[in-house]
Amino acid sequence: MLVSFRNNTFVLERTAAHGLWRRDRGWSDYSFKFVHLRRNLTTGLFAGKQEGGGTLVLSESGDEFTTDGNSIVYSVDGIPGTPGCANSVGGRFKFES
Repeated sequence: MLVSFRNNTFVLERTAAHGLWRRDRGWSDYSFKFVHLRRNLTTGLFAGKQEGGGTLVLSESGDEFTTDGNSIVYSVDGIPGTPGCANSVGGRFKFES
């Protein structure tokens, strides 16, 4: 899993996500967890971390998925901020040759 983000408005940058995933029940249910490190672009100093995780379910065809996720940002001192959540859906790209 690789995710990265840069927001110049807030002068924060987060690293690529480093995480793990596993298959849960059957062949279509998965869980994942990840962490980003955050830094201030102006000063270059460490600005905390973000931890997240969730579940992913594949459709019967295996060509679509849905996710339910959550994340929380921690300050430099390790103090947790307000948790957030997200949902997503996606489909497999098919290339015709």
